[in-house]
Amino acid sequence: PKIHYFHFSVEHVKHVAELDETTDLKLAPNLQLRDVETGHFQKMKVSRAMHVFGNSVASAITFMVENNMIDKSVHKSAVDTAWFINTMNRWFYLLSSRTPAMALSKLHPEKFDEAKEFLIQFIDLFTNISIRMDQWKPVQTGIILATTGILQLAEELIEDGSDFLMTARLTQGCQENLFSIICLKTAISSAIEFRNSLKIVTVAQNPPNQELIIPIG
Repeated sequence: PKIHYFHFSVEHVKHVAELDETTDLKLAPNLQLRDVETGHFQKMKVSRAMHVFGNSVASAITFMVENNMIDKSVHKSAVDTAWFINTMNRWFYLLSSRTPAMALSKLHPEKFDEAKEFLIQFIDLFTNISIRMDQWKPVQTGIILATTGILQLAEELIEDGSDFLMTARLTQGCQENLFSIICLKTAISSAIEFRNSLKIVTVAQNPPNQELIIPIG
């Protein structure tokens, strides 16, 4: 089969941010130049990632291509980048749905099948994608594992009778709060230290006289 190559470049996103800094009418109002030019820790902020992978950014790049505001030699790269941003945006909202209407749901079988097919193709995309120097990146492993887990969990729950899966419930702050409390005691803990800290936190946060079952294995 014929292999199709796509090229995604952050330079097109940067171009949108630079243009918006010079005009009052913004093509991508939420995007700022600092969202693109980030350091090691800043790029880990979800809010900045959402600014970059927003539909408005993809629309802005498409608008700039259609109006010849980008050099014609990189038009294909710009179109590919807009497509990639839209794809990432859809993936993010499927994995962070907060309402039944946006959730993976059997209430709308056609949309559920379409969402499953999209997530399967998304896994394939990140299995075959090359980032910079053709090196496998940890982000690829994380995305593939998370997406695969969501797909399997949704199918299992819906087969067992659940109407939908609101995926945002799997990324709520309760887990982060628990981990932050444990990390206050030991920033980098071994499995045994983590287990012991988890026992202490579990006992401390439950009311008196409540029966607790704490796994020790």
